[in-house]
Amino acid sequence: MKTKKNFPWLTVIPFLILAFMLIIFGIIDGFDKILSVSNLESMFNQGFAIIVAGFGMVFATTMGGTDITHGALLGLAGGFACVAGGASAWLVFPAALIIGIASGALLGTLNAKFRANTFMMSLAIMIAFKALNNLFFAASPAVPPASLSFINNTVFKIIVLIVLFLLVLFVYNYTPYGVYLKGIGENEVAMRHVGINVAKIKIIAFIISGGLCAFAAVFNAVRIGAVDNKVGVSFEMNVMMAMFIGGIPVNGGMKSQLYKIIIGAFTIIILTNGLTLAGADSGLTQLIKGIVLLASVAFTLFLNRKISSSHEQAAVNQKKLDDGTAQAA
Repeated sequence: MKTKKNFPWLTVIPFLILAFMLIIFGIIDGFDKILSVSNLESMFNQGFAIIVAGFGMVFATTMGGTDITHGALLGLAGGFACVAGGASAWLVFPAALIIGIASGALLGTLNAKFRANTFMMSLAIMIAFKALNNLFFAASPAVPPASLSFINNTVFKIIVLIVLFLLVLFVYNYTPYGVYLKGIGENEVAMRHVGINVAKIKIIAFIISGGLCAFAAVFNAVRIGAVDNKVGVSFEMNVMMAMFIGGIPVNGGMKSQLYKIIIGAFTIIILTNGLTLAGADSGLTQLIKGIVLLASVAFTLFLNRKISSSHEQAAVNQKKLDDGTAQAA
């Protein structure tokens, strides 16, 4: 007896939401505005940092962790990168990456070695980083070196994004590390029992998360032209929204897929851009984004339960069939 395959709703839904947003705002604002070259370029530039940082956050989420430092880290790493750039443009990326990697290593060590809750620890680190941002950049914003203006070119960013996606995809899907990472999200205790160094996997995941956010911080700093204490406000929420609207499971595991962060990021950017073109104020925009996120997560959870129930029922039916066959024999 052939088992009936369920339609892959969890894969299709993020694409449907993206298409729905595009159609709705195309009707409201006009497809000529939404799909104009200048607007598409603007949306890509807005979404670039979200996607890059999201690549890193996916590593933390896949194993069931949380990293909400990204907003404050975007400002802190970007600010100190600009300060370092005052001495030499060659120091910009190393300065940012040192801060990002240190942040990830701290969060990962606290979680892996001391079993500290990642949400609470990343919240504490976020608060500390915000304090540092206020201390160093409230009065005098940091300005990136003019020689780095070439990295704000859209074509350059597309190339960087493609290369970065392929590199991260390889690590995430085609290396033992990626398998262990997803295994921890499914069952951390089982991974410990089979001899996997869970602590090492976790620390590396948070280092990747912090490092990629810091990498994105440099591009963000060059795009906006200066870094003050307000840079990165709500950025971590946009990254998390992109993940969950894209269909990445909240609790991680094997169903996590890297490409979904790209779908989710563009959905968020189209939503924000469409509301802006329609004349909505920031308060209304945040409200609608919150409603969309809540609806997306609720619908994903509903589908997960339906699919699990369907699988359980199929298993029961198959067992009944096997028992009947055995009795007849």
